[in-house]
Amino acid sequence: MTNPKPVSPDFSDLSKPETFVNHVRELTTPLTQSSHNQILKIATQQSLFVALIMIGCIFLFERIYEKIVQPVISLSKLALRISRKDYSFTIKKPSGKELGGLYETLNSLKEVLSREENLKKQLEITNKKLKKINEAKAEFLAKSSHDIKNLS
Repeated sequence: MTNPKPVSPDFSDLSKPETFVNHVRELTTPLTQSSHNQILKIATQQSLFVALIMIGCIFLFERIYEKIVQPVISLSKLALRISRKDYSFTIKKPSGKELGGLYETLNSLKEVLSREENLKKQLEITNKKLKKINEAKAEFLAKSSHDIKNLS
């Protein structure tokens, strides 16, 4: 079976839609079964290629999520807890130079703020004790002064 040679249509009179459709039909009719099989093979290969690219993208996005997004979310939660003065929250140190450095910085900040918070509480307790001592001193001086005036 020989393939008929396609006839080049005359595109000079395309003013009518029917003429254009007829010309397209003339161009596509010489396709044989082998041509259909070749087109199907190419379409299958392209579909497989697109599927492989999609699987690769899904794998890449999953890796990005595991290595970057999740640690950034954890570090954000740590920073939020620190801002709320909750110093009990800990997270696993993320891998990587930049995220690991940010983790170290946030942990240092947490330790410093926790230490300052404890010192502030101790200072408030000491301040209350000193106020009581000062009141007792003032009362003692007032009584002593009163007693000295009465003795004279």
